[in-house]
Amino acid sequence: MINKIKIWFKGIIEKLLSWGKGSPAEEDVPVHTPAELKALVERLKEALEKNPEDIKILYDLGEVFMKMHGYGEAILPLRAAVNIEADHKSARLQLGRVQMEMGRDDDALEHLKEAMRIDP
Repeated sequence: MINKIKIWFKGIIEKLLSWGKGSPAEEDVPVHTPAELKALVERLKEALEKNPEDIKILYDLGEVFMKMHGYGEAILPLRAAVNIEADHKSARLQLGRVQMEMGRDDDALEHLKEAMRIDP
């Protein structure tokens, strides 16, 4: 059963990644040092204190934690973004990805399916 889920996940991820081909997000972006990422986390947390329901800040904070491989830390802001805007496809995808990285396959599957429902 687990192998079937992993194969299904792989198929979904490949399909979702193909949607981004040629997008601006695929362009080369500068690589950040760990110190730069930590500073960015602090700036985003400060911004979040002023605007706790700002979906962009929540999503960006989750993304930065993911870049730092802080998957446990990434869950909270990504989950908050989804709670505020249930149809935020990117937040759902990243939340699913984070949960996959953490071995939470059932939770990951739920968010990946929802992302596919939002934008088949």
